Amino acid sequence: MGVSVNALSRSALVVGIAAALVPAVAAASTARKGPDAIACPPAPQGWSVTKAVLTPQTTANGYGGNYEQVAAGGNVATVTCSYRKSAAKQLDVAVSFALPSDPNPFSDFDLGCGKGDVGWNRANRVYRVSSLDQWALATLVDARSVLASDEVSTFVTVARQLLQNAKGYGHACGVAAKPTDVTQRFFFDIRVGGDNLKASFWTPPNPSKSGIYRIEKISPAAARLRVETKAGERLLAITLTKGIDYRLESSGVAARARFRVKVTRSNIPSCRKGATGMLTVVPPIDVLVDVCGQQFAPLVMSPLRFFTS
Repeated sequence: MGVSVNALSRSALVVGIAAALVPAVAAASTARKGPDAIACPPAPQGWSVTKAVLTPQTTANGYGGNYEQVAAGGNVATVTCSYRKSAAKQLDVAVSFALPSDPNPFSDFDLGCGKGDVGWNRANRVYRVSSLDQWALATLVDARSVLASDEVSTFVTVARQLLQNAKGYGHACGVAAKPTDVTQRFFFDIRVGGDNLKASFWTPPNPSKSGIYRIEKISPAAARLRVETKAGERLLAITLTKGIDYRLESSGVAARARFRVKVTRSNIPSCRKGATGMLTVVPPIDVLVDVCGQQFAPLVMSPLRFFTS
């Protein structure tokens, strides 16, 4: 798993899972109680027990540790039962599980569902048992060698019982994986027509057959442009309402982005507030506004480029 025994002891094996599905209906009412309802198994004779619960709501910044299993954070709960017989004789038994709300258990908790079992051995002094029906794992770590040989089986039973007590609280094992396309983000910021025009827009990862990307989403953007008309310079204020398409630069063809726009203010008699049209942006210096049956080309005062992130 790539995590040392000491790391597991310090973290009470806070692990996470990822998978995109809904837990079984039968477990839903149990999970709604929350991990605080999970009971620690009774302490063996001569021992006492206390419980601690870590959830995304009570742990700063999710789990956020340096362990790969919990890199995503915020989707895991851990119940730790601390057993104590004396100041020198104490150890933890913990159960960790992916919450039913975890959108993708495979990415941050790949244990449980029959994975992650480790049998006890005297060298590592670790015992782990995984659930067969949810992303959950119970762990006994005796890093300080406090258990006598005749006590080990008792605490193995404790770990198995704690896992059973957590049944129905974790993310079910069944997975209906559905790949999700990753969108691309582009942005520009130019000085044009006496104002700054800047916006971000997102496209799917692959273009259409014609090589044009559909713009799926844009950020709020507006500008108060000074444009030339037959009557002289006038105000034309616009807001971008929707993306149309984006063409990448290629050999002999300039990049281009097109957006739907709406006039929010105008000193042009033939083009009033509420009119709609299209904005075309072509690096390095072309910005055209087609609206009210006219085409306006405000002066571009800074070179234009499309950036991606």
